[in-house]
Amino acid sequence: MLRGAIPENLHRLWAEEDALIKWADGIIASEPYLVEHVDLIEAYLDCIEAVRVAIPEGERHIALCGLHLRQFDSMSHALRAAMSGNYVGCVMYARDLVETEFLIDFLMEEAGRPEEWLSSDPGTAREKFGANSVRIALDKRDGFMERKRKKRFDMLSAMGCHPRPSGLDLKRDGTRAINVGPFKQAKVLEACIQELARAALSGSKRLLQYCRSEIPSGSKRSSRLALAAQRAFETHWPNNT
Repeated sequence: MLRGAIPENLHRLWAEEDALIKWADGIIASEPYLVEHVDLIEAYLDCIEAVRVAIPEGERHIALCGLHLRQFDSMSHALRAAMSGNYVGCVMYARDLVETEFLIDFLMEEAGRPEEWLSSDPGTAREKFGANSVRIALDKRDGFMERKRKKRFDMLSAMGCHPRPSGLDLKRDGTRAINVGPFKQAKVLEACIQELARAALSGSKRLLQYCRSEIPSGSKRSSRLALAAQRAFETHWPNNT
């Protein structure tokens, strides 16, 4: 009998990840606030899908919808990574969520900017639309002198996207031992879910604005996310910025 192309060790690794999802589901179900966080994340993803099927024509919408679809992929991968015990992978996607959210915010601030970004050459994309330039512009707009956006971005970079000592904390189960592959760590799982819910809430602001102002029947399509975001804002992040 011929074996498949995938080595058995990889099948075992993936089976272990799938088994951890059942464990993570139990952890989430035991904490009402985590259930609400996951509901918010799902409503955010569902709203992006509603935008996709109703996207108007034009370069502006190719740019904005394309970025929201990137958010869909990053969010869904991040949540699965966290629930399957791959906390470093979750944080890597979480940083992408934050960077893309900042870019969407920057592009929607000025008419014609999404089209300019879409047609920009690599040099212009880095100089004008790169992560650092976008964060500086948004902080200046909002009067943020404490550079909260940079601190959040740098924290996620250090924890999951660059080989830094702090990133090893995501591989520990409460001891000094470093784990390989998926493993159970309830506190880290909870922290990951909270970070993803925060990203969903922040991303919802511009997504809801886009739906209501530019998507056919956008208010109806986004009503469930609007309710979930309002509930999360009032209950969990009353001072969210």
